[in-house]
Amino acid sequence: MKDTLSFLVQSLLQKNKIKIDAEELGFQIQSHPSYPSLHAITGVLNHFDIDNIATRVAIDKDTLEQLPPSFIAQLNTENDTDFALVIKKDKNYKTIFSNKKSKTISETIFLEQFTGILVAVEKDDTKQIIQTNTTNLQKPLFIIALLLFSVLFFKSSPNFTETFYFLTTSIGITITYLIIQHDLGLDSKIVDSICSQESKTTNCNAVLNSKGATLYKNIKLSDVSFIYFISICIASLLLLLTNMSLNILYLISLVGLPIVAYSIYYQVKVSKNWCVLCLGIASVLVLQAATFFFTTFSFSVLSLTSILLIGFSFITIAYIWMFISSKLKQEQGFKKLKIESSKFKRNFDLFNTLLQQSEAVDTTLTNTTEIVLGNKNAPLNITVITNPFCGHCKSAHNMVESLLKTHHKEINITIRFNINTSNPESDGVLVSSRLLELFHTKGELKCLEAMHEIYNNADAKSWLKTWKKSNNAEIYKEILEAEYNWCLDNNINFTPEILVNGQSYPKAYERSDLTYFIEELNESCHVNTLTKQLQNTI
Repeated sequence: MKDTLSFLVQSLLQKNKIKIDAEELGFQIQSHPSYPSLHAITGVLNHFDIDNIATRVAIDKDTLEQLPPSFIAQLNTENDTDFALVIKKDKNYKTIFSNKKSKTISETIFLEQFTGILVAVEKDDTKQIIQTNTTNLQKPLFIIALLLFSVLFFKSSPNFTETFYFLTTSIGITITYLIIQHDLGLDSKIVDSICSQESKTTNCNAVLNSKGATLYKNIKLSDVSFIYFISICIASLLLLLTNMSLNILYLISLVGLPIVAYSIYYQVKVSKNWCVLCLGIASVLVLQAATFFFTTFSFSVLSLTSILLIGFSFITIAYIWMFISSKLKQEQGFKKLKIESSKFKRNFDLFNTLLQQSEAVDTTLTNTTEIVLGNKNAPLNITVITNPFCGHCKSAHNMVESLLKTHHKEINITIRFNINTSNPESDGVLVSSRLLELFHTKGELKCLEAMHEIYNNADAKSWLKTWKKSNNAEIYKEILEAEYNWCLDNNINFTPEILVNGQSYPKAYERSDLTYFIEELNESCHVNTLTKQLQNTI
């Protein structure tokens, strides 16, 4: 089932008409080190560059009138405090705690439950939120296959009983598919709506997650049910296409009635809870078994060909499903492992410990006017040693663009070129000197635009044709020489290299991981600055 906090944030974004990749949003929230706190919500919204505010407001009617139509609020519940999506409806407030729990309350009751803490978002049409573009052909291919299968079945001119049997089989496949979605923890609005109607006697989770739902090791009743319905569906088609009777399948359905008895007994006596989905499967099995009594059965239908066709269907589907099922379960396990490992990796204390243990470098270059992006007065400095023609520097430059987009006022980024200037006409010298000139004459935005082009398409000739050569090559060549000599003095021979306030970026982390730690690094810089000021006054 979908994580509750992810569901609330996704719902808030939908209410504000902000489209974002739901799967990526869920992963970022669940892998946040402070999940499931308020900081996890704001941290992820900042990660996606969505304007948001988290604050504590006064709890009174005047304040409520100024709040947006929808927001996430912290509310006092019976035993604790929970986050809920709040939607204002005149003087009433719809509070949604999860995809299973929501209610509408009056303004008076809302004020009694509201703690004053809320998170609100605002859509900025000038920003383009990056979404993952994926081409999913699975659904259209499945629909086409289903249509072709149905056409083949009805083209074989089935009678009423055969049609009824086919339709009930299709219903059985659908219900079993919903149960498998539940077992794998996949998101499903249908399953959520059915299984959310829990009472003292109805509880899908209690039944489907019980020991009785497992037959042997990892094989569950849902697996057997899915294999059964798919197999008889395919066997029905094969028998009709070969002009054979379905009576043998009706007999198989009759033999399956003990499973219905077992399911009912287990829900009544052992689990003492009813499962709506399980009852749906039981009903289908009973209806299919009933078809046996509306046909004339003869042992002559037990031909070798019909037995082979049915056996082929069951064995083939069983093999394919057990293979697919194991892969699906592995994938779910990998997703959980990915979330846990990402949460561990994004722990700032761990990152900062490795950062402080790394080699410190004096990044000062006196009398050298380098490219410094962002807020030049920010205490957090990130020095990127780069080369426009280094293939690995592309990812570092994209990281720089991302950091400036979301943290422009909080950091300053120094771009330091590691370019051998012995040949003034080399592509490296010509491009780098022109980038320096663009920064000093045209400003940060123009320089970033030119940098983006050269780092993402390292074609010096076309780039120089667009951006031209430097008009003051000698001046900027001196800067490049100073930067190159600094790299030699500090044994920095490879690019890209990243320094955070002079500390080498930990090798255990991807460069893109730096975006997760900017807020904490900035706070740490301010704490260190205050500490030094206090020490100087003592």
